[in-house]
Amino acid sequence: MNEFEKNHVVSDTSDTLGVVGWGIIGCGDVVETKNGPGTYLAEGSELVGIWNRTKSKAEEWTRRHGHGSIFDSVEELLADPSVDIVYVATTPNCHKEYALAVAEAGKHCYLEKPIALSWDEAQEIKAAFEKSGTRCFVAHYRRGMPRYKTLKQILDGGNYRKNPRCAGYSNAAANCRRIASRKRKAMASTSRHFRWKSFLRRRCPYA
Repeated sequence: MNEFEKNHVVSDTSDTLGVVGWGIIGCGDVVETKNGPGTYLAEGSELVGIWNRTKSKAEEWTRRHGHGSIFDSVEELLADPSVDIVYVATTPNCHKEYALAVAEAGKHCYLEKPIALSWDEAQEIKAAFEKSGTRCFVAHYRRGMPRYKTLKQILDGGNYRKNPRCAGYSNAAANCRRIASRKRKAMASTSRHFRWKSFLRRRCPYA
């Protein structure tokens, strides 16, 4: 059992819908600490394997986590029938390339944010998954959290100015701005003071 499993409740993966098999492309920090462990800790979820352009990093990741095999290429990962959904966790400049490859392979995709480098690239990705009949989810997971759902309801209702919770945040923000303003003024005053003293010292060594 690795450190993640010691600190999390690992649910039984038996499910009437079966187990969802994950493949991961890339193994940077976000895969290490956030979304990577979820692929094998979540109920009904299994990490099939991972590919990284530096193979030794993928090998080290699977050794630490104790889950998943190593793929030698993206093509090998996408051709594996046990992979149902692919988590693309690369840098944004590669998102379009790998997302299109996932769509072409007929698999679902969990795409790290931002979706792409431009609106046009995002539209290409959208069109590719519509054509393949699979789905692409962008990793804006916070929108599903209860606090953000509540905030959206408040904003959609248009009564956020009267809502005490929003008012509290607004007052706190205003206080922060006032404190920051006072600090800037104090720093400016202190700066002028030391510049004046420096001027005097240059003109009169005994000042």
